Amino acid sequence: MNWSLRLWLSVSLACLTLLFVGGCKSKPSTVQWDNRVGLYTYDMAVDEFGSPNNEAVLGDGTQLCQWLIRRRSSSTYKILYGSWLDDGEEKMDEFLTLSFDSKGVLRGWKTVYK
Repeated sequence: MNWSLRLWLSVSLACLTLLFVGGCKSKPSTVQWDNRVGLYTYDMAVDEFGSPNNEAVLGDGTQLCQWLIRRRSSSTYKILYGSWLDDGEEKMDEFLTLSFDSKGVLRGWKTVYK
């Protein structure tokens, strides 16, 4: 087989592979936190999200942990006729707050926007 034909076939195969892999990518599913209560542990959360951004232990041993899930810019500015305009949208960071009992088992959750 001619080297140019081999090159063309290799490049074509690589492009088709990339298209196939890109087409198979699915949107991540939304976590159903209510289903995880009583089953999910602190260690599992650290494995999934890394170390919490904020953490506190209450007197009864309850551990409150907060992870930054999505960072948002404070506002968007657009240039119009040579001047900057604030679009007025307030965009806040999204935090996931999980509470664990003294044994490290998930007891509750909430999403907080700051």
